[in-house]
Amino acid sequence: MNANGIFPATRLIALSAFILIMALLPSCSDSSEEIPPTYTPLASTPIPTATPTLTPIPTLAPTPPPTHTPAPTPTFAPEPVVLPTVLPTIEIGTVNRSIQNDLERRLDAIELTTVAIRGLPLGEPVERNIVTHEELRAIIQDEIAEDAEDVAMDDRLFTLLYILSPEDDLAEIISAAYAGVVIGMYDPQEDALFVSSDSEALTLQSEVTMAHEITHALQQRHFDIHSMHESVEDNSDRLHALSALAEGDASISDYLYTVGVFTEREMMAMAEESANVDFSGFYAAPPFLRRLISFPYNEGAQFAAELYVQNDDFSAVNAAFHEPPNSTEQVIHPEKYGVDEPVEVSIADLAPILSDTTGDEWTEVDRSVFGELQFRALLGREDGGGGNTAAVAAAGWGGDEYSLLYSAATGDALVSVSVWDTPKDADEFWEAIRDYYDHNAPGAEWTEQTDNGAQIFRMAADDRAAEFRSIVPDGVQIVVADTVETIDLIVNAMSEAEEQR
Repeated sequence: MNANGIFPATRLIALSAFILIMALLPSCSDSSEEIPPTYTPLASTPIPTATPTLTPIPTLAPTPPPTHTPAPTPTFAPEPVVLPTVLPTIEIGTVNRSIQNDLERRLDAIELTTVAIRGLPLGEPVERNIVTHEELRAIIQDEIAEDAEDVAMDDRLFTLLYILSPEDDLAEIISAAYAGVVIGMYDPQEDALFVSSDSEALTLQSEVTMAHEITHALQQRHFDIHSMHESVEDNSDRLHALSALAEGDASISDYLYTVGVFTEREMMAMAEESANVDFSGFYAAPPFLRRLISFPYNEGAQFAAELYVQNDDFSAVNAAFHEPPNSTEQVIHPEKYGVDEPVEVSIADLAPILSDTTGDEWTEVDRSVFGELQFRALLGREDGGGGNTAAVAAAGWGGDEYSLLYSAATGDALVSVSVWDTPKDADEFWEAIRDYYDHNAPGAEWTEQTDNGAQIFRMAADDRAAEFRSIVPDGVQIVVADTVETIDLIVNAMSEAEEQR
């Protein structure tokens, strides 16, 4: 898998690029409604008119997004972004509107200003490409097609988890979700950036996007973000956390660029440019996917802002690339960064035992980590229920691992083992995940039992079965398969594997 994509959900969307999604920053966190505002990096707030050089600005506070009433979505309510209060001094001139018609000179000026804001030398020039929206969409679709095997794997996993129905096509959902909202991309392997603009002149929106993508180029030059992603490709939760750091850093840069370069009139003009963005494909995607797509731009921006304001510069952000967050929990709760490290959970390889027991050939097709982010996204519901419960239930995550198994006789099966900070945290998650399956499988038959002190709930529905087992004192085990008989086989295989350890 090319694991340097910027929003890897489990193995989802493993794009070989850093992508900027328009207008998601203040809107797609855990609010009761996902409302896409016009594009304003980090905050939609009144910003003072910029002068030719960057000067200190007052502390900004978020303002309410425009009224909108789409279907309710999961609720999480992260802390407000703490915005930098002091802009770095830039000795060079900023972008001069008199060179509007000289594209190369204007791109040079944007690049120089961004480099000065970010405080890292660029070195060799980066390839810059201005493409149409349709051309950029085609590039993204090619990236998705290159990862077809991994997307198909996620499709199977998400179907087991009721995120998708059997009729859904995940590749089509991803492509549609991006169709109207992708506005820029940096490819670290090709060392090339792409910014979309359907006008002959560079728009204000594409100018800010250019600053965002140049920051990704700086990340590659100084921290080799591509290799960093590859090093954690087997842990999707760490991939999400690293993506949040990278996008949060770039969001701080494009925010500082905007308030330092644009006049108030230009900011209003940029808002008008993005007023007609088509979010229909994004909102048609399941809430789980929308949550994961928006995470790097919401919590990632907040996490990077927390680092920035420590010294009113990028020094702590730079340090974070050398010691990146090891979980989405550390991004969601910045106070846990560097303090609360994930517990390693290891599920035995069950395929050989199941193959010997059943006589069928079993294989493990995937193994990774859900983490706090994906548990929160999973427990939120399409009808808007479960949002606050999801946030509470996923908090206190300590560590987890899952294994996706397959046999031709039974189809796909999922085993997940998680540990939690306290028994209370484990109980909250255990109850929430049972409620989630109960909501998604109305009419299913439920049974309750105990086994050596462990509480067990089993669900049997027409299309699948599931078992939710409390592990004393602070663990939860989940098994999902085609029937309860298959669950028995898997649970027995897990017991045998434990005896062999």
